[in-house]
Amino acid sequence: MEVLTVYRDDGAEISLEVLSMAQALTAAETAQVEEIVLRVPDGRSLGVLLNGTPIRSEEGRMESLIVAVPDMTPLEEQERLLAEFLATVRHELRTPIATVKGPIKTLLGPLAVLNPADARQLHQIIDA
Repeated sequence: MEVLTVYRDDGAEISLEVLSMAQALTAAETAQVEEIVLRVPDGRSLGVLLNGTPIRSEEGRMESLIVAVPDMTPLEEQERLLAEFLATVRHELRTPIATVKGPIKTLLGPLAVLNPADARQLHQIIDA
């Protein structure tokens, strides 16, 4: 713990003592999930979620503590892959949509007095 630097998800460096989880657990309350980034001196970092729950005695005193610190790396990778997939889908849909929009604008335009052969050709382009 002495070599870790702790950052909030907005990039601000913080002390472990000021985490809302630490404050809640000091008061023996259940702490909500808090996202932080842990960094070590060699530059490596790890995004984690903190979640803590005190275990109370029958008298209500805090006897022990359960803290979960799951690694966010798999979730971040899923989010990156989803963004990449959506960007690919968006890009791939632009060409067929543009191919259909041109003939539709021509057919629906104010000067859309076309001979039947031209109209049929535009309908075939849309159909294809």
